[in-house]
Amino acid sequence: PLDAAGGGALTLNLRPADGSFTLSAEGTITPGLKPDFAGTATWRQPPRKTESATEADAGQGDLVMTSKVVATPSRLLLSDYVVVPDENRAATRLLGAAEVTLGPDMSFNAVISGGVLALPPRDATAEAAVEPYELLRLLRELPLPTVPGIPGTIGVDIAELNLRAFSLRNVRLDARAHDGNWTVTRFAGALPGDTSVMLSGEVSTTTGRPEFAGRLSVVSQRLDALSTLWRKPAAGNPLFGMPGGIDARIDLVGDTLSISDATLDLDSERRSFSAQIGLGARDLHLTANLGTLDAARSAALLALLPDLGSDASFAASFTKGEFKLAAEAMTIGGLEGRSLEAAGSWDGGVLALDRLAAADLGGAAFDAKLTAFGSLARPEVSGGATISVASADAPALKALYGALRTSPAMVAFLSRSLPAELRLQLDAPTGDGAQSLTLSSRLASSAISAEAQVGAGFLRALSGPVKVRLDLKSNDTAAMTAQLGFGTAAVFIDGVPLHLVGVVDGNVANSLEATMLLEGGGDALGFSGNMVVTNPDAFSGKGTVKAKFADASGLVAWLGAGGISLPALSASGTLTFDGTQ
Repeated sequence: PLDAAGGGALTLNLRPADGSFTLSAEGTITPGLKPDFAGTATWRQPPRKTESATEADAGQGDLVMTSKVVATPSRLLLSDYVVVPDENRAATRLLGAAEVTLGPDMSFNAVISGGVLALPPRDATAEAAVEPYELLRLLRELPLPTVPGIPGTIGVDIAELNLRAFSLRNVRLDARAHDGNWTVTRFAGALPGDTSVMLSGEVSTTTGRPEFAGRLSVVSQRLDALSTLWRKPAAGNPLFGMPGGIDARIDLVGDTLSISDATLDLDSERRSFSAQIGLGARDLHLTANLGTLDAARSAALLALLPDLGSDASFAASFTKGEFKLAAEAMTIGGLEGRSLEAAGSWDGGVLALDRLAAADLGGAAFDAKLTAFGSLARPEVSGGATISVASADAPALKALYGALRTSPAMVAFLSRSLPAELRLQLDAPTGDGAQSLTLSSRLASSAISAEAQVGAGFLRALSGPVKVRLDLKSNDTAAMTAQLGFGTAAVFIDGVPLHLVGVVDGNVANSLEATMLLEGGGDALGFSGNMVVTNPDAFSGKGTVKAKFADASGLVAWLGAGGISLPALSASGTLTFDGTQ
């Protein structure tokens, strides 16, 4: 009932037909030239409905806002309001105040503050064994922001914003609503490693989905601490104490996140890159020009990237993609490189390297086009490549020998065939996994061509059947005999072309049948028999040796009987060898 002045208690309940919210208020109304209402109001909004049941949180409660209200024809004041984002998690609450100017030039101004604001945990029973990165999932699930029908500003201060996979501290948001959209003047927060995050731009809702266009800045004083958010520290932690960051233009349109006009800062040196991420399609397109990186920054860059060997979330986040990377100079695996390039794509477990090239990487140059597929336990590779190595002392060779645990005897044998220029073609595996390899090259002063049939596949050549056909020619007699291990002995007449042909068939892990013939100027030396190469420091075998020489003095000198002059020789015999014996 109204009092004598026309005032009294007022109770209001408002609920639209779709049930999207409920507004209730109660208080006292005072009539007059400037009537007013003073009381309390409660706004209740149920959780948004999702298209996918896996994205719904069955335990999520309503958003509830309660406030003191003072309303006049020219102003609406909400003082000391409390916002509980999830009624079932009432410990998380925000405080604030707002003022709405009424009349022909309506506007609002609101401030919000709070302690810890956390997203609700995901339903563990609905999670897959390996999920994409949480940040990408959050971007894909962004709700359509509510935009008031009147312009205004809002300021938010949150001590900690928990986004499940990581937390932002000291969060500050300043935004302005206008024309059905939001302008984010500043969104700032702090991450580990004394890292500041700054975002600004325009949020649009006109398409029915949240869209954003603006700039992102991440500045860190300690990249080693920041990188722990997505990977374990690399060996030796080359990021320790190093400052750096990212500055980029960010565009979110539909399910596509574009990163353009971007720079990566490593210890005060900037490198340009761009990327496009399909949040729904789970694809990645990356382009980067790294310029010149010294050894420290090269190691730092590699330590920043996800560890693909142990990070299963990368494959779950990006099931396909493309990349084009270039560097004028960079150190990889301790090897100094120059004019480096890598371009290719991956899709459905297949990696296609359209180009993998280096003008120099640890003394080696290469240009390859490769395809790889399979699994880490059983990878398959095919393609073509040209490789050149200028010296036996090339650091790349030393690194390769160390990785393969190559014996000193084999290193010494291979070193005699340098410098080398190799052209290789490895065919795709057949249905049973077998592969064919062809090679045409220059080894020292010799020209070589070879064909190999590898029954178990190229990467498992040492554990399956192989058959190799070899053809080696040279016009430099002394150089080729030295290359083959005869040292300085004049086994063949100097100045005549030499020709070596051979066939090797068998299993490297067991034994090989070998037939080889070396001839030049009418002289010939051949071997046919069995070889065991399981001990690379000491090959062993047994077979038949045939020799035909117009002058065998050089041959017997190589065998240790120098100074003996022999006439023409044609002989055969049985040879048994074990290492140097």
